[in-house]
Amino acid sequence: MKKLSLLMGILLSGTGLFAQIKTEFGAKAGMNVSSFSFADTNYPADSQFLPGFQVGVYGQAFVVEKVGVQVELLYAQMGSKLKDDVDNSSELGRRTVMNYILVPVMATLELTDNLFLEAGPQFGLLMGAQRKWDGTNDSFNTIAFLSVASAPTGAVKATQEGGSRDVKDGYKALDLSMNVGLVYRLPRAMAVNLRYGLGVSNISETTSSIGKMRNNMISLSLMHAIF
Repeated sequence: MKKLSLLMGILLSGTGLFAQIKTEFGAKAGMNVSSFSFADTNYPADSQFLPGFQVGVYGQAFVVEKVGVQVELLYAQMGSKLKDDVDNSSELGRRTVMNYILVPVMATLELTDNLFLEAGPQFGLLMGAQRKWDGTNDSFNTIAFLSVASAPTGAVKATQEGGSRDVKDGYKALDLSMNVGLVYRLPRAMAVNLRYGLGVSNISETTSSIGKMRNNMISLSLMHAIF
């Protein structure tokens, strides 16, 4: 009888705790700018931010007062752009465009009624990567950090306006970043999220003189709670 009473007490306590958990699920979409960073300090000055986008869903739970966890599932376009005058090339608009499935796992802290601080890891799965350029000249092998030291075997698609090449094989399938950001709550179940992601893992599949490559991203998103 005592054991049954103890079990019932544990179950009731767990039910009460679950009832106190505040949850939220919604959609998220926004713009980002991203670039590569390198172990070799000669390259970062040549890497410029590339505009992209992200869209997906999120779920949030506050287990204790003012402290919660938010998990997201996002589709994001990222990459990096190269300065036009690097290595005296006549090729313009050189850029690497990468598509990722991102899973940020963020701890959130309520600072005020509307302002929240967030931080946590982000896991990325590479879905595709293309090197693109404007015009007809593709000086692929001279651009070490965009070609990942060796020209991939992807077929070149070129027109008078520009071209592209599949370079997914030159990059690792998995990526790890650390995120930090702010969320500001708006009326009508809306919120604005400003976030910075610092790459931790090396995304280059091959070894080259440029050393390790990492993704970096700044994003601005609009969130809408559905239920």
